[in-house]
Amino acid sequence: MTSYVEKLGQETEQLRLELATARVQVPGSEKPKLNKPSAFSGRPGTIDAWASHMDSYVAKASPAEALHVAVSYLQGEAFAWWQAHAAKSQVQDWGTLREALKIRFNPLNKIQAARDLLHKWKQMKDVTSYNKSFQAIVLDIPDITVAEQIDRYSRGLKSYIWEVLCLKHYDTLDLIMLDALKVEAAKRGARRPPSSELAGALNGAI
Repeated sequence: MTSYVEKLGQETEQLRLELATARVQVPGSEKPKLNKPSAFSGRPGTIDAWASHMDSYVAKASPAEALHVAVSYLQGEAFAWWQAHAAKSQVQDWGTLREALKIRFNPLNKIQAARDLLHKWKQMKDVTSYNKSFQAIVLDIPDITVAEQIDRYSRGLKSYIWEVLCLKHYDTLDLIMLDALKVEAAKRGARRPPSSELAGALNGAI
């Protein structure tokens, strides 16, 4: 009787071990790998699907970590926008970035968002940087006139540059951009702006 009970106990233990092993080896029991989002370049009509995919991908990350991950998936026009946006706004989490991206890259809101941004755009660094960022915003406003471009551009310049340029009349944006470079160069004690900056302003002028 004792040997039978011992044998039964041994068989029960063996069965328990086999079941435990089987549970570990059940197909699909391993943690599934997350499908990485594709890069986002700002292509019209894709922001909502991309943002939803990114929500799932960074669901377990902290807000700051999620922000860094999402930014690493921006490229092209979207990344250029991010650089300009980050210079003016304090974005500290993915949720804030997601809403800003939707406003910027939703086709219905794109033009109005660009106009709102242009209305408050100011020169924070050198003229070359201001020229590039200003042109990037203007590209999203197809119906903006040359006169409005010149008016918005001049009002966003640093005061010491604007005070000089406001005394002159301009017919094109590229001319006022070049003069802004010259005033800045004079302020620095140079006779004229570096040739690379002049060429960049001419090539990128609207």
